[in-house]
Amino acid sequence: MEHKQIHVLVTPLDWGLGHATRCIPIIRALLERGCRVSIASSGQPLQLLKEEFPKLIFFELASYQPRYVATGSLIRSLLAQIPKFINAIWNEKRQVKNLIREYKINAIISDNRYGCYNPSVKSIFVTHQLSILLSSRFGWLAGIANQMNQWMISRFDQCWIPDLPDHMLSGDLSKPLNEKCRMVGVLSRFEKKEVQEKEKKKWKVLAVVSGPEPQRSLFETILREQLIPLNEPSLLVKGLPGDSSISPTSDNLHEVNYLNASRLQAALLSAEFVVCRSGYSSVMDLAMVGQQNCIMVPTPGQPEQEYLADKLNAERIVFSVAQNDFNLNMAMQSVISRKGFTLPASQPLLQVAVDDLLNAIHHG
Repeated sequence: MEHKQIHVLVTPLDWGLGHATRCIPIIRALLERGCRVSIASSGQPLQLLKEEFPKLIFFELASYQPRYVATGSLIRSLLAQIPKFINAIWNEKRQVKNLIREYKINAIISDNRYGCYNPSVKSIFVTHQLSILLSSRFGWLAGIANQMNQWMISRFDQCWIPDLPDHMLSGDLSKPLNEKCRMVGVLSRFEKKEVQEKEKKKWKVLAVVSGPEPQRSLFETILREQLIPLNEPSLLVKGLPGDSSISPTSDNLHEVNYLNASRLQAALLSAEFVVCRSGYSSVMDLAMVGQQNCIMVPTPGQPEQEYLADKLNAERIVFSVAQNDFNLNMAMQSVISRKGFTLPASQPLLQVAVDDLLNAIHHG
């Protein structure tokens, strides 16, 4: 069987854009090997990947439709949505079974979609969060949540962890459960490039908004209110796939709904300061380009982002601050003393994992 005859279905979760963006290097690796690739997701992640890979085939999957609260307990809100999430998992499992039969799919690579597996084909689960963190108030739930998480992951043939073997970026989140788990390196939509000195001066601040509503919009408003009086050339990327034209909001602030991978990387490389969430995909993107002067604002009540922000702040890589305490001028002064991101020499971990998968399909 030639690689071009192998049909791989890639299914990123629809919670924010990060699961979709970190699937981009996986999709590229499959296409480079001549595979046929289809993508199944929902909402904005599906739209983002359509814009990155317009020639591929796309399918609509059941949406998890998570809703984050503006105030109050996020964990309590998510617990109340569990029936909806379970229903989405069952629906996507049924949809994937039909897609396998109708389109002769040979493998599934699922980024955090627990229902996107099938025993008749090779099924890969992609996650950096093998340990689920909960706030101390709900710490009693952590054991139950982790047992359930491990059981659902165990139904897949392998678990790919997007980090380096020393857990450089993900820390305690990604300690492997068993021999099915393998590190596949930093998965970023960006590529390492030499930075021209003149590129560093275009934007004083690049602010990137991401994540589910209503926190995405709340963060956008906070940033806009502080960027305009800064009176320095700044760009606000709102994380809304669709229109990609940059337009002025004020004399110094420009805004854009969405930038594709190459344009966003160029904006990052030309910014003196970067403000963003501490989602893991954002962390990997910033690490890939060796970003300096990073200010991270975790989504309120999201323990994973709070852990990553605290970890990177303690390591003096970034400066992190809670959303309620965010002050742009103070953050810009504080981040100057941070060392920024650096990655060791690249390792072909993803390429080897993809080759192993395709060889297993050949010999299966």
